[in-house]
Amino acid sequence: MRFPEVVHMTDDAAHSPVWARTSKRRKSGGGGAFLGLIVTLLALFGALILGLSIKEGSVAGAGTMIDGWIVAGRTTILEAVGKAPATAEGTTPLTTQ
Repeated sequence: MRFPEVVHMTDDAAHSPVWARTSKRRKSGGGGAFLGLIVTLLALFGALILGLSIKEGSVAGAGTMIDGWIVAGRTTILEAVGKAPATAEGTTPLTTQ
């Protein structure tokens, strides 16, 4: 293929090595960082499940242990907010007497 006119390199590009020249790739907007965070959290959760299933002897035992942690955390948060159910008296907040 022949060009109708002679093509010259720019002065900046002629004096710098090939690997030091700027590339014309577009920079991503940060979506890769969010995806990396999600993948990291999923990997940590998978490692937790794997470790607990080895400790408990089954995946069901690991799930039961994690469910206990979730229930304990929910109860603690509800007590801190002041919306804990009244289980000691046998009444629920929805019933009226």
